[in-house]
Amino acid sequence: MDEESDKIDRLEDRIDQLEAVTKKMLPSRRDALKLGGAAAIGAAAMSGTASAGSNQVGTIGDANNLVDIEAEDVTINDTLNGASISGAAQDEALLSDGTGGLTFGSAGGGIPPNFTYQDVASNRSLDTVFTNNTGKALYVVETSELTFDSDLIGIRIRIDGGIIISNQRYIQPSEYQGGTAEMVAQFFVPNGSTYEIDDLFGNQEVNFWYEAQM
Repeated sequence: MDEESDKIDRLEDRIDQLEAVTKKMLPSRRDALKLGGAAAIGAAAMSGTASAGSNQVGTIGDANNLVDIEAEDVTINDTLNGASISGAAQDEALLSDGTGGLTFGSAGGGIPPNFTYQDVASNRSLDTVFTNNTGKALYVVETSELTFDSDLIGIRIRIDGGIIISNQRYIQPSEYQGGTAEMVAQFFVPNGSTYEIDDLFGNQEVNFWYEAQM
């Protein structure tokens, strides 16, 4: 046997050895199917079951075996971390309670685009404490006017008993003689807080009082 033939024989032996090793490393088609089935059973045992399609329900994971899910076009008809999807009002957003629970509520963060002014003058008076129980911040605009001739006019606005605005001014004769002197109050009230407009000199009455929920 010449040297060239010997090289060819050794190369063929190496190829045969590599094929044998590869067969040992890779399972047969039947073995692969068995392994796939066992993996599916193990995954189901660990992570629960799931079903899809019309009018079908299922569970994936539990409190002790959480899973990551990537999905598309998800429709939720019941609750999401405690937040009732069907019970959410228009324009509400999901808010976190800080412990993983969710609830629907006003997202805040600015003036709502569809707020309205409510005329509440018939239910409001100066030197009287009121409470904002609307569940939202309250914007108040009030105008009071002199009830008799005076040299001074002034108001004081209190939120939760504390003074946030105090304003007064001298009245010109042309104002109080015609009874046209006015004071205007504008302020926000946090939800749950009390608010009051004090008449500093006892010479005013409410002309306009409007409130708007924010």
